[in-house]
Amino acid sequence: MPVWAEDTKPADKPVESNREVQQTEQINITGRQLNDTLQRQQSSASRIIIGKEEINRYGDTSVADVLKRLPGVTLGGKAGRGGEIRMRGMGNGMTQILVNGEPMARGFSIDSLSPDQIERIEVLRSPVAEFSAQAIAGTINIVLNEDAKKRQSEARFVVGSEDGRVQPGLSLSHSDKQEGFNYTLAGNLSRSNRADDDNDLVQRFDQSGSPTSQDWTRGSGNSQGYNLHLTPRFTWKFNEKNNLTVQPFLMHTRSQSNSYSIIDRSQPDPSKYSSYVSDGGNSMDMCRTNVNWQRRLEEGRKFNVRAGFNVNQRKNDSVRQEFKTDGSPLQTRWENSRTRDNGFTSGGKWSTPLGDEHALAIGWDLETSQRRENRQVNDVWLDPTQPPVVDTTDYGDLVEAGTQRYAMFAQDEWEISPQWSAYAGLRWEGIATRSKDQITQVSNRSSVWSPTLHGVWRIPDSKNDQVRASLTCSYRAPRTADLIARSYRSLDNTEIQPDRVGNPDLKPELAWGLELAYEHYLSQTGLLSANLFTRQITDLVRRDIRQELVGNQLRWVSRPKNIGNATAQGVELEAKFRLAELMETQIPLDVRANYSRYWSDVEGVPGPDNRLESQAKESMNLGLDYRFGNVPLTMGGNLHWVPGYRVQISEGQYTKVNARRVYDLYALWRTNSAAQLRLSAANLGQFDDINETGQVYSTGSTLSRSFSPSYINWNASLELKF
Repeated sequence: MPVWAEDTKPADKPVESNREVQQTEQINITGRQLNDTLQRQQSSASRIIIGKEEINRYGDTSVADVLKRLPGVTLGGKAGRGGEIRMRGMGNGMTQILVNGEPMARGFSIDSLSPDQIERIEVLRSPVAEFSAQAIAGTINIVLNEDAKKRQSEARFVVGSEDGRVQPGLSLSHSDKQEGFNYTLAGNLSRSNRADDDNDLVQRFDQSGSPTSQDWTRGSGNSQGYNLHLTPRFTWKFNEKNNLTVQPFLMHTRSQSNSYSIIDRSQPDPSKYSSYVSDGGNSMDMCRTNVNWQRRLEEGRKFNVRAGFNVNQRKNDSVRQEFKTDGSPLQTRWENSRTRDNGFTSGGKWSTPLGDEHALAIGWDLETSQRRENRQVNDVWLDPTQPPVVDTTDYGDLVEAGTQRYAMFAQDEWEISPQWSAYAGLRWEGIATRSKDQITQVSNRSSVWSPTLHGVWRIPDSKNDQVRASLTCSYRAPRTADLIARSYRSLDNTEIQPDRVGNPDLKPELAWGLELAYEHYLSQTGLLSANLFTRQITDLVRRDIRQELVGNQLRWVSRPKNIGNATAQGVELEAKFRLAELMETQIPLDVRANYSRYWSDVEGVPGPDNRLESQAKESMNLGLDYRFGNVPLTMGGNLHWVPGYRVQISEGQYTKVNARRVYDLYALWRTNSAAQLRLSAANLGQFDDINETGQVYSTGSTLSRSFSPSYINWNASLELKF
């Protein structure tokens, strides 16, 4: 039968001699790497599995930095700072991120997770019926630490530095296993201390191309805060057939920030500021608990039921003071917001073997969430020489929103013959959203059928070579914020910084996908693979920017809408091996490399470069690890490269992003089996983040460029086991 990640366990083996003890210990040392590779090879659906050793290799403090080295994964945002996670370059929520198989709770950022809280990472290039099909680009499932295998305590002390700012961290865990009960108590405390410098240049031109104005903004900011995570896990094994797992996740964060900006305007406007200072404070408290009960029935059947709830609340307070060119005050804005999210999830799966060839499973998912947001804004106009801008919009907003997601699925894994295995699944998923504020009330409902077919052909007379194929349907539901008609106002309303408003009539984006892959597994833990894919997307969503009358003001407004169809294709190459697997050598060198090339086309948008938004044409990773023979030292490095690219967003708008080259290095000194010291340096290239946006209108055009430096991240961690 196909082997899935959650069902694979090392087999118990009786010990009869000292020689056999030594062999068993050797298997335990390398078992995790081998087990990950075997799971990938034997899975009937394409699944890349990354274990603890690879997750912790570079001593990353952000999960996003771990993911960027995986095949086809890129990040948005500044280098070394995490950012939006994109598979195959597809942003805007086309990549599904799961934690323990469930969507992340509202307000929760994957960057807040510490890598040492993670047991493994599963990457699915195509959807399976068991998980939500909101995965046009693919799915990344982050599995938190699992059951304790033995009594053990661990401590990890971290000292990081970014641009000379120290960022310490501490992780502690204690695990124990008793008869019928095991538990893990784990926690992580870290402090952040960051600085940002940003420069923006906005140039405007008339219809003939002659410059009409220029705004140059120079800004600087600082932020400090701390994060506390508690991730215990408790498992009761009542008997051979029943066990219960409870896994809470508690998070508490606090941060303070301050910033200032100076704007040089070629055409000064007395009603607009030329500088501002801002101070703010943010906090978030979150409690999420998952309960899982599994019962083993007769003849290999299993019944699994899970339930969970989450509660989180966020507070944001800020004050912003604006000044004129001569330094006199123009306006002060106080903003306070309180947001509370409550959610409940439930699901279950019943599985049974059908003879020796089939493994059938049926199940359900249910998720409901409620949000209540209270936002108050108070503007005080301080310039007596200028009348305040008349605005009839009520800034005080009390918004309530709710989402219900419900799904049913069935899947069958079929071992047709030693050479053939197949997977067939069908999932129905419905989503209903509603929201209301003081002015509007909006509701939206959608549902999608998602069939999934996967197949594996193991080439005869070659146990290490196989071909995969899949045909699947996936989708992306509109975000609740994109459905709410209420406007989120920009502080400095321009075509570059428009107000954002939702569209209650948005439809889900749908995509049919086809994948074809060849995989060659080497003698130990290595592999070579090539993967081809295509996606046919309907009802693609883009944001349209135009001027609208809001109250008595003409303001720039950004509104999402379905614009039509799109296609995406790509090829993904991967190699991971020890050098001794390819040639006769004693050099202890490990190689990890992947390269991806993408093409896409959006109908209704003139070319060239009418690509999917945020999609680069290429991405590459090259990593090497060298183990010294005479000292307990391992050193390695990785190059992450994404070339610059240009995307035509609409007939009159384009964006350009500069190339990204990120160099990471690490050194690991193992004092003994209980202690090791890890030194790492991330983003050694220190390439600036440079972006450009161009817009053409009937009255002229605008060109905007932003420049933001990045910094090297130094980290030292001492890891102890007791």
